Amino acid sequence: MTSLRHYDWRAVYESQPSDEQSYLVEEFYRPVLERATQYDRIAGYFNSGALAAAAKGIEAFIDNDAEMRLIVGTQLQAHDRPILEA
Repeated sequence: MTSLRHYDWRAVYESQPSDEQSYLVEEFYRPVLERATQYDRIAGYFNSGALAAAAKGIEAFIDNDAEMRLIVGTQLQAHDRPILEA
């Protein structure tokens, strides 16, 4: 698998109104997570469904013994806490 540096990235990734989440997951998040060893994110909104949407990328991320650090600006839902504390 190509590294982050050698992947053929686009200069811009824009939301697609008709299929926004699927497009961004397939074209950006999955390839990033499959190649990354660390993921740091600051977000005003977060839920575990976002990670579930990129599950294949997350699986490779875990296989890479990678580390994820999240800073979220909102109160997490009770069902998200156990997932993030694992």
